[in-house]
Formats: sequence, structure tokens, C-alpha cells
Amino acid sequence: MAENYFTAVQTEWLKLRRGKITSSEYHKLTKGGRRDMTEEELAEEKKRGGKRKTIDTLFGEGAITYITSRITEMQSSEIKEEVDFKQTEWGKNNEAAAAEHFEAITGLSIIHYGISCPQFFPYGDYAGGSPDFEVIDKPEIGEIKCPYDENVHTRRLLIKSIDQFKEEEPEAWHQCQMNTFIMGKEACYYASFDPRRIDPTLRMKIIKIKACPVWQEDFKIRHDAAINLMADILFDTSQYLFVE
Repeated sequence: MAENYFTAVQTEWLKLRRGKITSSEYHKLTKGGRRDMTEEELAEEKKRGGKRKTIDTLFGEGAITYITSRITEMQSSEIKEEVDFKQTEWGKNNEAAAAEHFEAITGLSIIHYGISCPQFFPYGDYAGGSPDFEVIDKPEIGEIKCPYDENVHTRRLLIKSIDQFKEEEPEAWHQCQMNTFIMGKEACYYASFDPRRIDPTLRMKIIKIKACPVWQEDFKIRHDAAINLMADILFDTSQYLFVE
């Protein structure tokens, strides 16, 4: 009975996020690219005395691939399920204990979603995120990470500043910022948990990431640009279905 319940809840969560730009993968949209200049652009560049032959673009190849994958997933009749490798299973099995540990050492009370009650919070029609918890009576949320590789947790223990976190954990930085933004919160706790540590004080590393206005402005630009590209295929396909 319990297994059927969890399967149903997980399936519904997967349906809600299908084809969406999610906070866990948003980092794929943050890398720009380059394209060759057109003949007209080359002529203008020459007039200015410049020597450039390429132009920076908002999205690189990786970003375009991610955008097209959202369209593919949205239009597919199949629901893409999570692959349960041992790393994923480890995280799922320890997330509840991590949530309790977070409450114990911070004194905060949280609403933990986790694997038993995953939540998807939409941002418009084509994006959204799934934070692991919300802090009760505070405009804050959180992400819980339980790395299978113990060295990953050790490296996180050595992080001394937000700038270092941004440099070493860019995917997590973007995930925390996006979830904070779409939920209208002021901060996100990033909690790495490893119950195997002999010293209990080293079992959790907590990094508090405050909402960044500069990041939010860049997100709006990239989000809107990505949606426009998706809409071009989703709603204007008739002009591409037959080419001669």
C-alpha cells in the first residue's frame, strides 16, 4: 500500500515538472555561446575598425540542447522516470534524517517535502522548482544534499564563503537562487549531510544563500528568451512541417 502511494505521488510530481525548465537544471541555460557574424555585421565591424568575426550569444549549444529537450519531453506521451542509481537511493534513504538533523542544530522548524511528499512550485507555464523544505514562520527555504561520495561532503565542509560556494558548486547556486526567486523567499539553506562522520559536528554543512537581485534580473532575461524559443516550435510548427 505504502509503495503504491509513493509511486502515485512520484508519478504526479513527474507529470507536473514534465517539459519544464527546472531549478535543478537551470544552470544549463547560464552558459552563453558564439556565432559567426553575417556579411552585414562583418561590414559594420570593418567600418568601426574592429577585427571580430563572431558575436556572443545568450545561449550556447548546451543551453539550446536543454531547451529542445524540454520541448521533446513536453510533447512525449511517456513520463520520464528518475533512474535509481545507488547515489540516488542513498540520498533518498538519508534525507529524512538530514531534515531532522537540520532542525536539531539550527533550532528552526521546517516543512519537509522530500521523497514522500515532493512538491513542484511553478513559475509561469514553463518553469518551476522543488525545494526540499520551507522554514516555518520565516521567508526561507532549503535544499538537502546527501552525497554518496564522502569526499564530496568533505569538500563542502571546506567551503568558507559564498563566493567560494558559487565557484565550486555553480549548479547548486543556481538551483537555490531559482527556488528562492520563484517562491518569493529571502534566502535558501544549502545543507549537505553525511551520517557516516564519526564526529557528529561534521555531519552537516549549512550554507545560507541570500536572494541575489542581479541573478534574478539575468534569470528573467534567460527565462523569457528560452520560452520564446520553445514557443516558436510549440505554436508555429505548421510553417516547418513541410519544406520544399
